[in-house]
Amino acid sequence: MTEVRTATELRERGTRHTVITRRAGRKVLAAGVLLLAPVLAACGGPRPVSQASRVAALFTKAAAQLQRAGVGSTSAHVLADSAHFSSGSTVSLWVTAPAHGIGAAGRCFYLYVDHGGHGGPFTAGRCGMPPDRVTLHRITSAATGDIVVGTTGMLASAAVRIEAAGHSALRRVTSGYFLIPASLSSYESFNLTILDRNNRALRVVTGAKATPGL
Repeated sequence: MTEVRTATELRERGTRHTVITRRAGRKVLAAGVLLLAPVLAACGGPRPVSQASRVAALFTKAAAQLQRAGVGSTSAHVLADSAHFSSGSTVSLWVTAPAHGIGAAGRCFYLYVDHGGHGGPFTAGRCGMPPDRVTLHRITSAATGDIVVGTTGMLASAAVRIEAAGHSALRRVTSGYFLIPASLSSYESFNLTILDRNNRALRVVTGAKATPGL
């Protein structure tokens, strides 16, 4: 089966956000990672949908698609982290609930971006991650700036120490996902130390660069 993806531009009060919407089908890559294209989800109309309701619908749909493809998954999800940007935007990272023992191919995340009244929110996400390496993905929005989300695969990771240009931050890892804080997300490369629950280093990645898009 094939996956058809198209770029969609959403203009909101003079700003433009480029995201990719899923139009049809799905595809399992050679590496065994099932990808879902980012989903555009702008709120509007007389009955706006809450963040929790919108995110729940996305995870329910993703889990159904994964299960039809023979990949174990669950619609259960948790709010893993959030980042607040100087533009007034808030980015929330939602991930597959860690308590269900889902493998790397069946885990999903969605970023919910709220522009703080300066345009409707949107979501973007994907399912599946490389099971054995650390990755970074970057979304650039004219209204928000750089948003960087990372994955740690099946490492028993609990936190990540992030260093960039002499600055550092410690963020938690949930279901193998983490969010680079807004104060560091604009930098080009990062040094990452993946930590377990006892604060022991599991892996160190130097000069990690984020892949544009999801």
